[in-house]
Formats: sequence, C-alpha cells, structure tokens
Amino acid sequence: MAEVVTDNEAARTELRALAERRATVERRLAVREFEAVARYRRLGVPWGVIGAGLGMTKQSAHERWAASVRAGRPPIPEPPASPPVAEQGALP
Repeated sequence: MAEVVTDNEAARTELRALAERRATVERRLAVREFEAVARYRRLGVPWGVIGAGLGMTKQSAHERWAASVRAGRPPIPEPPASPPVAEQGALP
C-alpha cells in the first residue's frame, strides 16, 4: 500500500532542498566542464574532438563554450528560482 503524505509542508521542503542540491551539482559540473574545455583548447584540441568527447557536435561545443573560453570564465547555470506563491499550493 502506498504511503499517504499528510504533511505537505515537509514534502515541499524536502523537494525544494533536493532541487537546490541538484542545482549546486549542476553548477559544479559546469565549472569542471569549462575547465576541461578551456584546457584542451589552450592545448590546441579542435572543437570537433571536444564536442565528440562531450556527446555533441563541433558546432554545439563551439556555441556553448567559445565565448566563455575567450572570456576566461565558465557559463554558470543560474540557481533555480523559488516557485511563485500560486504554484506553492497544497500537494494532492
């Protein structure tokens, strides 16, 4: 039998904490990816090889990282915003 959630606030709090943890991991991963891409570009590795290593095309890799590599700073994803009050209603 499925567990019945009676404490919507506890569920909301736990899920929000998980979303924040996921955002933190995604930001750290973005920095690590940037560092690797920037290092390999400095070593002369072509965008096609970088893209293939990351499971994307040469063009996608270039579009995603070229400006950041030139600027010397990673494209950090923004943390998720808290949902608007209207979306914070009770869970079913």
